[in-house]
Amino acid sequence: MSAILSPEQYLRYPVQVSLVDRSYRTPETQDTENESGCPPWICEQIKYSPRYEDPWVNALRSARFESINADLELLNGCEDPTNTYCVPVVNVMNSVVFKDDTPELRLLRSPRSKLLDYPVAVLYSGMQDICPFSETAHLQVDRWHKRTVPHDEQRKVKKRGRLDWTKVKKCLAVIVFLHPGELVLDDVCVEHNNVQITDVNLRRAFRTLMTAVQNTRAAVGILTDELTSLFVDYLPCQYDEDLPELVMVPPSTTDLRMLISSLIYYEANSWNLVRIHSTAARRFLHGAHMDEAFLKSFLDTFQVESKRWFSDFDLYTMQRVPELWFKFASWRQRVQEEGLKHLVSSGMSITFESDGFPRRHGLLRSPYPHRPLPQETVDSVLTYRERRPRNTTLDEIICKSRHTALVVQEAMRTGPEHFSQVFSAYVPGCSELVCVKLFDERFFCIPGVREDECISGPARSRLGSLHYSEDLARHEESVYYRLSYLQGTLLPHCYGFHLFTMPDGWQCYGLIMEKIQGLPLAQIFQTSAPAVQMSLISQMRHGVRALRAAGVSQRDWHLNQILCSLHGHEHPQIVLIDFGFSEVYVGDENGTPTTYDFSDVWGLLYLRLNVTRDTLDKHWLPPSEFEY
Repeated sequence: MSAILSPEQYLRYPVQVSLVDRSYRTPETQDTENESGCPPWICEQIKYSPRYEDPWVNALRSARFESINADLELLNGCEDPTNTYCVPVVNVMNSVVFKDDTPELRLLRSPRSKLLDYPVAVLYSGMQDICPFSETAHLQVDRWHKRTVPHDEQRKVKKRGRLDWTKVKKCLAVIVFLHPGELVLDDVCVEHNNVQITDVNLRRAFRTLMTAVQNTRAAVGILTDELTSLFVDYLPCQYDEDLPELVMVPPSTTDLRMLISSLIYYEANSWNLVRIHSTAARRFLHGAHMDEAFLKSFLDTFQVESKRWFSDFDLYTMQRVPELWFKFASWRQRVQEEGLKHLVSSGMSITFESDGFPRRHGLLRSPYPHRPLPQETVDSVLTYRERRPRNTTLDEIICKSRHTALVVQEAMRTGPEHFSQVFSAYVPGCSELVCVKLFDERFFCIPGVREDECISGPARSRLGSLHYSEDLARHEESVYYRLSYLQGTLLPHCYGFHLFTMPDGWQCYGLIMEKIQGLPLAQIFQTSAPAVQMSLISQMRHGVRALRAAGVSQRDWHLNQILCSLHGHEHPQIVLIDFGFSEVYVGDENGTPTTYDFSDVWGLLYLRLNVTRDTLDKHWLPPSEFEY
């Protein structure tokens, strides 16, 4: 039986483990094996922490939209534990994690035999002629390829250029498997950095592990009975004299596949072998250097004064030419002063070109289907909500005429330091009051302008936070398109993205949307009965899930974006607005960075609305994988 799973689902797939009878355990006094020739095991014991697993989980979630065709019978468990645990790790690393030009991760395993009591798995990358079970099978590699890499040798590596991994045998992990239930951590203790093991069988297994680790120069050695694990960790070692760490992993602390893969990922990432990462890629600013003639025209005062949009200024050049940056700041101050003389006010007439934005700019469209929603979320956002009707008359008016006028009813948010000017208005021929949102760049927040760059930072850094009106409009349009089935319930109805012309001749992009008859969430929540508060919390939880199922991340959550519609409902209904800074997943070559919508909204409820933890634990459902 097979199924399509995400990488994290694939590694976390549950395994059926049957415990063995441990009555055969041999007391220490019956151990007749000669150990006089065995070197002492010296390790520094530390407490288990998810320091390796946390970045690995984030990296996996960045690849959550990739898929693996999984053999469920193999994942569920088989007689050979190397198949159950190591094969899935190898598949994920090779298909999702490692770069294309990196040699594949390989699995070498030994069957049980009279000479080797336990199955041993070796996970390595590079040349295939490796045999870890002979004491003479040490890898012949340069000193700077060893698992302990001194800092001075690391610098030499960088000077030599990129490492050719096809010529290196790199052992990433050795795993020794015990019978389920055979590993008891109480049998292992560390005194003065010396490892003491009371059970004979467990001591033999640990000896097998350490021999294989030393012969292969493995980065990590793992001893596990599928439920409990301990691992010898050489990853933090920087010098040959550093002691490895012995880490004990109690039962139910972490999945074994996740433990193995997180340790391998850490080592592979330190050698720059991976293509998915736990953090988002930095924003690249495109452009090209201008020659002197073009640069002179950029700096010409008349040319600067004639510009009408932020995008008329080349961002790449502003980053590197302070003169153009200061001219841009001066231009923006001038147009803002002019705009303040003609702020949106009641009775003002504003014209707009229907669908003026999509006519001039490309639109974001995600090629990925929506994730199926749990029935409880479908009920919350659709089934149990009365859909607010769409105004077809307004649609007809906008479609019939290329240029239409509207009359401002009330200014709701205007003036400087806002990324949008918001007001209510009437469109002649339509009796319904609508809400209009304009992305007027004259009033945008921009990075501070100071000649003392030691205080405010260089322009090339500040300009990374400069926003263009077409970007905000494009983001918001993509969300309303992507979530069109939620317009009239969780979202307002959207009546298009247009090019607006102000009375003073200034043009900007904006949208017309349904005006929600209601109040902000904070105002409703504080004065509502407990039953209504619980309903609002539940609605918020399912609203966040619905957005993430469509690949939408709000990224800029605050209470003003959450309204409560009071129209035609027994209880107020959540309506989400303001998606100018949102993101829609449209495909990333190196994975999709995880988002924080789930925790951000949880924090809003807990910190801003003073909802107790007990209440949130009861009504705030744990996240599904696609919600990261």
